[in-house]
Amino acid sequence: TRDELPPELTIPADISMGATGRMTDVSIGTATAVDLKDGELSPSASATGPFKSGLTLITWSVSDAAGNTATAVQSVEIMPLANLTPSSVTVEGTTVDVIVELSGEAAAYPVTIPLTTDGTAVVGEIDSSSMIVGDWTLAPMAGALGVGWDADNATGWWSNSEEDVTGRACLFDDIYRFGSDGSFANIMGSETWLEAKNGWQGVDADQCGSPVAPHDGSATSNYIHDSTNSTITVNGVGAYIGIPKVTNQGELDSDQPPAVPDSITYSITEMSSTAMTVQINYFDTYVWQYQLVKVTPSVTDGDYSVSDSIVINEGTVGMTSMLINEDSEAESSET
Repeated sequence: TRDELPPELTIPADISMGATGRMTDVSIGTATAVDLKDGELSPSASATGPFKSGLTLITWSVSDAAGNTATAVQSVEIMPLANLTPSSVTVEGTTVDVIVELSGEAAAYPVTIPLTTDGTAVVGEIDSSSMIVGDWTLAPMAGALGVGWDADNATGWWSNSEEDVTGRACLFDDIYRFGSDGSFANIMGSETWLEAKNGWQGVDADQCGSPVAPHDGSATSNYIHDSTNSTITVNGVGAYIGIPKVTNQGELDSDQPPAVPDSITYSITEMSSTAMTVQINYFDTYVWQYQLVKVTPSVTDGDYSVSDSIVINEGTVGMTSMLINEDSEAESSET
């Protein structure tokens, strides 16, 4: 009789596994085939690996002596590696763009990759320039700002009282913002402290009131921290730390006031991750002093963890932005 029946073909099960690199070795198994006339036959596979990430369809085939052919398809799914951007150091309160690159195409989209950045934050490893980054205000205490005849007697002539913290609340809530990108901003809200001397701010008595230009936070400003000389300079007409009338050329409410400068330099006498004291020499040896405290989350020793996820809808690259709430080093890894 004429042989018209193909062999009976049995193939290995479908495979799904994680990649081990750009190409992955896979043991695809062994297929078997039996023909009614020819007995046992040896099937062949269209691919045996190694395989790239994604979905590969392997066609198994076998033919008997009469030319009857049987085929079947085995699928091999290789889930790609997710490689993070290189390690980087960031500071509290900043946003970090985390990029993930897959080792190849995925078998199906979207791909969701859970991501956790964790480790240990150590205050002692943070440099002074990183400590400055964040939001600062005058310390809510007596003696937070004062004036004296030299740096060693910086509050010898006058300093604020505890009552002033409440009475001048519109001053003590003013924010001096130092950005990680070198930007600087005065943020005062709807009110700040205005002074009446020589009518320089247009009021008849010292009081809370609407900020007066150019000291109203509208300046485009930046800052430069000189760690060698322990100074910080704010650049921009109307930019200042502490109170706006004090400049390196004199006080703006004096009988012969200087022009509003486009930069002011302050000496840093003390600094930690949560507190900073600056002085400004405004005439001869005379200085004003401001004690500041950081109001954004402070750095502390200890463990931290920030979780997020990245969704890749096509291709091999995805990105997410993570807000780091502790000074940290984000480690790259593979998953």
